[in-house]
Amino acid sequence: MKIPCYYALSCIDYKFGYVTTCPRQTDRLIVDEFLPSKIINSESFKLMRKDLASGIWPKGCWSCKESEQKNVLSMRNDFPVLEDGKFFRQQNEKPILDFFDKTTGEIDPSTVEHVEMRLSKSCNFTCFHCSTAYSSGWINLLKNYEPDSDDFRYELDQFFKPGINEYIRYSDEQIDSIVEDLNKNFKNLSKIQFAGGELLHQKKFFDVLKKFNDHPNAENIELTFHTNFNANFDVVELSELLKKFKKSIIIISIDGGKNIYSYFRSGTWNKLNENIKLFKKNNNESELIGSCTTSIYQIMDIENIIDSFSELELDEYNASIVQVPRYLNPSLLNHDFKKYVFDDLETTYDYTRGNKSLIKTINFIKKYVYNNNFDYRYFNAFKVFSKKIDKLTNKSFNDHFKKYKIMENNLVRNGI
Repeated sequence: MKIPCYYALSCIDYKFGYVTTCPRQTDRLIVDEFLPSKIINSESFKLMRKDLASGIWPKGCWSCKESEQKNVLSMRNDFPVLEDGKFFRQQNEKPILDFFDKTTGEIDPSTVEHVEMRLSKSCNFTCFHCSTAYSSGWINLLKNYEPDSDDFRYELDQFFKPGINEYIRYSDEQIDSIVEDLNKNFKNLSKIQFAGGELLHQKKFFDVLKKFNDHPNAENIELTFHTNFNANFDVVELSELLKKFKKSIIIISIDGGKNIYSYFRSGTWNKLNENIKLFKKNNNESELIGSCTTSIYQIMDIENIIDSFSELELDEYNASIVQVPRYLNPSLLNHDFKKYVFDDLETTYDYTRGNKSLIKTINFIKKYVYNNNFDYRYFNAFKVFSKKIDKLTNKSFNDHFKKYKIMENNLVRNGI
């Protein structure tokens, strides 16, 4: 396989209204089937694998392709091929590649180790980097909004309500059938990942966890889910449901520090902190990871974010980059404030309290920001977006950011 990809051979990803192979893959490979046993060797899945086997990047794999071209680790690189032919961290005893027919693109069900599911768009937050494609909060925000000339001129994609008519097309009964099919036909399932909406805001999530408790390989399954951890949920019930699995990882999308958390996201920092402490009191087995989805907004307050992260009772930290929409890309600030961006990123090390995971997170953000630059038109688009989003959410950029201000429709640093 000229472009070896663990996800293409081992993963099924249920998005909103379609199925593909991983969180980054955007091709709508399946839209009319939901049972995993019928999906894995469908014609579209096989064609995608055959392209990768021939060294051709499928259109929907643009994110990994773009990252690797810029010398940044892509999601595909999470599972490199080792000297023995196995993918890093694969659970199958034999190399997964041995079960792949590059001529037909078919795989054996035993190679499927990883499934990602979304149950609903229901979310109690309206995060600035999100959209109607993933959040009911955004749907409510734009309920009466009609795109104007600036949205067209600056290509402000979020205001065009992407995916607003795409919902999880599966009934509760069909979701139950998906889980039952996975329990019955995929004996080597070893990683289950959930994404949102906000799972802890959704009743069905707890029901699905109960059903996965019955998987024959549950004691070897690593269960991961993304959450804002700022919802009202039963901490004790969640803790008990997670104990059946080999490992449970909760990735908390924090995406801000005390300064900008309630501005960029929703909710309050205190509620987040309280939920983390309460969960830790009831559960020491699950791993809590604080994640910083990094856009231009985070770069403008990066020191406070790292300082705030370091105070939380978390086991680890990581970061992801907002590549889309491009007008929120973190490297855009390099256009007018490159020296300040670099100085602030260097200063963040002073706020890590020596935490190696936070230091690694800063290094990841730095590498991307230092090595990327986008057309200035996206920077101009950001300025328009920031004004519009403040009006829609009834928030004020200037009330939350300390070093940057928006003055007369322009972004300035410390009044300069």
